[in-house]
Amino acid sequence: MQNRNLIKLLLIALTVKFCIPFLALLFQWYTGGFTGLSDELLQTDPLLESYSRADAGWYRVIALYGYSGIPEHEMAGWGNDKLHFAFFPLFPACISALMHILGLTFHSAAFVFSLCTIASLVIVSYHFLLSLKLPEDRAFRIVALMLFFPFSLHFYFVYTESLFLTLLLSSFLLIHKKRWIWLMLCAGLLVLTRPNGLFMILPLWLYQFEQSGKSGVNGLCSALRTASFYALLIMPLVFLVWMVFQYCISGDYFAFATAQSGWNKHAMFPLLALFRNGFWQEQLTSVYCILVMLLAIWNIRVWPGSFSLLFWIGMLLPLSAGSVISMNRYIAVLFPIYIQDKIADFTARNFKRICLLLMLLQLICLKLWLDGNSLMY
Repeated sequence: MQNRNLIKLLLIALTVKFCIPFLALLFQWYTGGFTGLSDELLQTDPLLESYSRADAGWYRVIALYGYSGIPEHEMAGWGNDKLHFAFFPLFPACISALMHILGLTFHSAAFVFSLCTIASLVIVSYHFLLSLKLPEDRAFRIVALMLFFPFSLHFYFVYTESLFLTLLLSSFLLIHKKRWIWLMLCAGLLVLTRPNGLFMILPLWLYQFEQSGKSGVNGLCSALRTASFYALLIMPLVFLVWMVFQYCISGDYFAFATAQSGWNKHAMFPLLALFRNGFWQEQLTSVYCILVMLLAIWNIRVWPGSFSLLFWIGMLLPLSAGSVISMNRYIAVLFPIYIQDKIADFTARNFKRICLLLMLLQLICLKLWLDGNSLMY
């Protein structure tokens, strides 16, 4: 049963992944962008480029040149020469390694790496849900709905979402399995994936405490005397190494934070970021953020404390930068939103209808992505 479900889920993920460039061609044909499928149009890179928009360009620059020695023509239009430090190194480094080892172009290497991460995400997420003692059929539905979720399209693009969520769920799963060395590896890599990776140490630590079966002050004191409780200290250690690297290259230990000003992001109370600008994309995203926060409040007694902490860190931390841009995809990796005990029966009875609706919404989001609409940044 498990293997059959995994195969189905992998087929779903790969089908969505491979359909994206051909849907892009279909959209282009429908809007009059071309009159036929010429040989030039069907070259590999033009198809693969449909996975790359917005931030993917920054990952391309880092994969090609690293964080120093970037040619001036690549930096044309940059507000300052530190903007690329806003993007953490693991994702572009993996793509760069594939480029050099396999002799691939950036888009080809990104496609291969994305296939690996989306397949890993399916496997890890399914096994993690089983570790929560969920029935196999329900675990299958949750992962399938996650894959069809409209803003989960970012899992398939040249973005860090699938890599980040894979490492995050792997860390939770490894805590459950008490594999401390592998936990240190995944947690350390998580820090190098996205700026908020370091803050995941808090829900991971709380989950480790919850899994120990202890409670209260005495339980915490007992946990603090356990060597495995300190495995997650690898996360601040890795972050410190990343800060030193930034200083050696740019002379700024916090170059990743300094770069945020290039997107007009400044620290503020998180909720003040909502409805801050009048663009319809940001208004819609603000409404979406409120709805998701209400969902989390509704589940406050259902989710474990670690899940709630993960959600609120993942929600409020990016909002504290003063913008709702990209919140749609940030929310997509907050996996507790997919675990809805209170509506499990409804999703079971209407599973096919819900999947169909989500697929239609994904098509709309894909069109917005291809058009470079800020709703899909």
